[in-house]
Amino acid sequence: MENARIVTLDPTGSVGRIVRGALELLDLMPVQIDAPTEASAVAEIERGATLLVLSSDLAGESGIDLAFRISADWRELPVIVLADEETEAPEEAPYLLLRRSTDAIQIVKAIQAALTQRDMRESIRKTGAIPLVVAPEGGQVPGLDIDHARRILDNLLIDVGALACILAARTGELVLERGAVSGLEREHLVTMLAPTMKTGREVKDLLGGQLSTIQFFDGESFDIFVLSVGLHHFLCVVYDGNSGSRQFGAVNRFGRRAAEDVIALVGANAFIWTPARPIEESPSRSTLRVKAVKVDKVEEPIELHLEKAELIEPISQPVNDPPLVMEPIADLDLDALFGGEVPSGGSDEGGLFDLDVLEDLGKSAQQSKGKLNWDQAKEIGLIS
Repeated sequence: MENARIVTLDPTGSVGRIVRGALELLDLMPVQIDAPTEASAVAEIERGATLLVLSSDLAGESGIDLAFRISADWRELPVIVLADEETEAPEEAPYLLLRRSTDAIQIVKAIQAALTQRDMRESIRKTGAIPLVVAPEGGQVPGLDIDHARRILDNLLIDVGALACILAARTGELVLERGAVSGLEREHLVTMLAPTMKTGREVKDLLGGQLSTIQFFDGESFDIFVLSVGLHHFLCVVYDGNSGSRQFGAVNRFGRRAAEDVIALVGANAFIWTPARPIEESPSRSTLRVKAVKVDKVEEPIELHLEKAELIEPISQPVNDPPLVMEPIADLDLDALFGGEVPSGGSDEGGLFDLDVLEDLGKSAQQSKGKLNWDQAKEIGLIS
């Protein structure tokens, strides 16, 4: 996937934003060129392209016709056409036609397949071809106070005597620009420089601490210094091609100070890196239908675990308790209990029961279906 170049073509810029969002979702940073016209898109393809993504609605010829023509001239170049309408593509079309409003996941899958040299159609037919993430690698780029950042870049521009100072995000987005440079595509520049941030993050773990980097690109027309600003931003200091090599001292001194000032605006988020988290699929659930059956006795109760619809058999336990067996009485004297005569008098005469009261209770018990209340039981001596 190294040196990958994606060319987009859409007068409205919508296709370019869609592709940029897909690349951020995949945590990929290839070079992306948003061509304004058909001629410029063809010129970029001639320089070398990994993928072409264009709109079906162009200012000149239709995107479908252009896709046919480019696919015929560059047979190995994957081409994706994004349409707003229900446009139908021929079955043997050399390009892939997707709807930008409804095929978001398919667009991401197709772009990943093209960058990894896999078949786009086969990729979007497979479920789970890419690990979609809740947040891109590193999380969202933290925001900052643009007014304060503008003053920092203005001071840096004066201190180092550069043509321009540019603040950009690791996603390839141009955040702020001060100064003026003719003949240099600033947005294209920061898009190509954004992948250099990844190297700094990887080396940081080996060197320890919060790493800061300065890179120098010595060109014929322009010289450019690139300074890291935390983990999410970087600064570009632009000189003409004849004077940049003599500015190492000034950029090292004032550029580092400006980077530290911008980090102070971002705060602690400047060095917080969030790993990408794949979307966790919810566990599959099975439906278990149970038929009710009447039983007299359950010997082995079972437990139903509905999460996985498994049957778990615990250790069987009898439902009915065994009968209670009393210990025998060693010195039982039955004559003492039943051998003598029972007095028939009332309680005052030593009798066990008052027969008059018992007769009355018997009558009342018949009326109340044989039930005794608390007072009646105490009265006959059943309870004390």
